[in-house]
Amino acid sequence: MVKFTSIVGHENVTTNGSKHTAYILEVQVDALFYIVRHRYHEFKDLHDTVRDTSSLVKEGFKCHAVPPKKLIGSFNPDFILKREKELSSWLNQVCESSAAQSDALKNFLLESVRSVVARSTAYTPIIPIIIVY
Repeated sequence: MVKFTSIVGHENVTTNGSKHTAYILEVQVDALFYIVRHRYHEFKDLHDTVRDTSSLVKEGFKCHAVPPKKLIGSFNPDFILKREKELSSWLNQVCESSAAQSDALKNFLLESVRSVVARSTAYTPIIPIIIVY
């Protein structure tokens, strides 16, 4: 079972000279906890996908609005903390709705987890044990 637990923080990242904020999510998969990072636009993409999913629309699902984008002052520490809380609240609302079972949400929550799990299982060294009597 995949479950979003909370947004536990954020980090400002610079990639190829472009600065952005990554929000750090704690995700639970069965009994294990993972950290997943997502940018604001990935939350917005999830919103758009969930909102437009035909099976959810047929059920009468109304997707809550994701917090609005801000062009100026988006690296202000107070703004980032406020957005972090708003995104956490928004994601909790989505997780408590009929969208909780959607592939889009599961993919969003597991996006980075798959590579971590794949890397950890692929790199398990085999150590031979020799028993001498």
